[in-house]
Amino acid sequence: MKIRRPGARVNRLLPIPSASPSGRALEMSRIKPGPAYQHSHFNPLEPDSMTRRRSLNTFLLAALAGLIHLAPVRAAEGPAAPSPANPRAIVAEDAVQAGFADTLKALKEQLAADGWNLVAEIDLGSRLAKKNVPLPGGLVILEMTSGGNTIPLLKNEETRYVSALMPCSVSVYGLADGRIMISRMNASAMAPMLDPRIADALRKSSAQLDASIARVKAKLAP
Repeated sequence: MKIRRPGARVNRLLPIPSASPSGRALEMSRIKPGPAYQHSHFNPLEPDSMTRRRSLNTFLLAALAGLIHLAPVRAAEGPAAPSPANPRAIVAEDAVQAGFADTLKALKEQLAADGWNLVAEIDLGSRLAKKNVPLPGGLVILEMTSGGNTIPLLKNEETRYVSALMPCSVSVYGLADGRIMISRMNASAMAPMLDPRIADALRKSSAQLDASIARVKAKLAP
């Protein structure tokens, strides 16, 4: 029976070595070391090599643990999304010391007197009440247009996209403490982000709406 010796490069099959010492020496002299042992400087079976391998494994594990530990820290140290000092600055509001129905009626009359065209009146309070979500006082949204400030913008194709911001809306809603709020978009905060022509029209319309609301507050003042 003929065998190959592991780890050795042989050009032929070797016979089983003789039992005599001289025969074993002769057979071992015919075995040539393989390229893995001729050219490699690392023998995993040698004590020094095993120590180096254990040290390398320990180093890799420590490095991996460090990366896992630092990953969430670096994510947390990243730039956070800026939060506005006043999240409600996007709207302007006025509190009225009067009943909800009286405030809504006075506002509608004043808007009509000041040249505003009422397009829609949305009673969200009644709709929510039907879904078992009662609100103190109520919640009504008035949508209207002013005409003169927006017509030139709608004629021009370059500024017609302003229609996405139309019509103007005013919300009237109640709070648990009895106050009635009149709320609308804060045009002064949004104007700097818009085309100068649109910003100018927005400021004019906003000033007119603020004046109408101021008259309502004066009429309803105790």
